[in-house]
Amino acid sequence: MLDLAAAVVVIAGLKAAAPMVTQLLLIAFLVIVLSPVYYWLVRRKMPSWAALTIVISALTVGVAIGVMLLAQSFFQLAQQLPGYYIIVQRAMADFSQWVGQFGFEIPPAFFNDYINGQNVGGLIRYILVMAQGLVMHSIIVIIVTAFCLSELPALPRLRQGRWMTESLWTRCVHVTADVRHYMGIKTLISLATGILIYVGLVLLGVDSPLLLGIVAFLLNYVPTVGSLVATLPGVLLALVKFGTGGRTLAVAALYLAVNQILGSIVEPKLMGKGFGVSPVVILVSMLFWGFVLGPVGMMLSVPLTMGLRVVLASLNELDT
Repeated sequence: MLDLAAAVVVIAGLKAAAPMVTQLLLIAFLVIVLSPVYYWLVRRKMPSWAALTIVISALTVGVAIGVMLLAQSFFQLAQQLPGYYIIVQRAMADFSQWVGQFGFEIPPAFFNDYINGQNVGGLIRYILVMAQGLVMHSIIVIIVTAFCLSELPALPRLRQGRWMTESLWTRCVHVTADVRHYMGIKTLISLATGILIYVGLVLLGVDSPLLLGIVAFLLNYVPTVGSLVATLPGVLLALVKFGTGGRTLAVAALYLAVNQILGSIVEPKLMGKGFGVSPVVILVSMLFWGFVLGPVGMMLSVPLTMGLRVVLASLNELDT
């Protein structure tokens, strides 16, 4: 009973501190993914300070490019929202007229309560504030990640600590390798998904293809349901612009083809070995970490579950 109460307190604490915890998790996984690059440069006889400078510079440039692309996509969406508002208003009026032919009447206020200029203006302001917050959080992540990477040369000393047993060190090494393998392959697949979705949407003439490509890239990290959720905004935008014609069906087919080929065929082959986590556990862990840490928890649910297994095994070892 005491263990259960302690677990509840820990979960409540993580949920309360979710914004800070998610930043720390992103930093930790960036360090795990980037550390092999540092060690590879050191093995090539490059000085430690030079290797760190290259890795940190590459991280800064990569994050800066990603943030600029995402901010640009937000601004484009904010400019296009008034046009979508007019299109949706017309569609709602046509729908009300069509329903009226069957003897049903929909009051105009029914739609105006949800879709009006005031709500659109509030959404635009929210998008701009979110873009500003993204820039600030990215700067913090880069700075802290740089400090963590600078500590990589001192990492072997942890093995000599009193609390670090040989078995715990072995588990940490194995789970770090698994997390690095998973995140590396997942990043490549997500990047390919985002690029293919972007190119396909450009060819089909869908608005905001860059934003939709970035959304597909990010949501592909969410196991099981991420790719399905990423399909919805693209299909809805196509539906608003093109109606229920063949081009909207082509957009849906694009998402289906990319997700099936990359997610169901390419990714399993690249992943190779399993991680000892069943699909049911992955789904439950996604719901759990999403509840505790929000969207970032859902994206990192598989690595977090791997780490949690190491923690629980270590605690069990200490008890025995």
